Amino acid sequence: MAAGDERGTDTTIPISSLATDLYAVVVHMNKNCNSDLFAAVGELELTLTQIKLLHFLEEPTAALTLKEAAELVHISLPAASRTVDDLVRRGFVSGTRTSTTGA
Repeated sequence: MAAGDERGTDTTIPISSLATDLYAVVVHMNKNCNSDLFAAVGELELTLTQIKLLHFLEEPTAALTLKEAAELVHISLPAASRTVDDLVRRGFVSGTRTSTTGA
């Protein structure tokens, strides 16, 4: 097998290793990122999920369904509903409810 050719190798990463790496990234960001960003996020009282969703909604090519929004940020449909409802209530986004029942 040529160097760099990973076909046929197991690329599974243990969860504990992934968690350790993720923690290291968060610590690095906390120590090295612009403190103004963290201050702004703190003042807005946004969760990371809300920030991710706002990122996807920043320049949408079309309106997103609730299901599509949930899939984009990897949360359940009920959690997406609560997240979007909170963002709408607080004026970060506008939303339109539509019914798929045809009624």
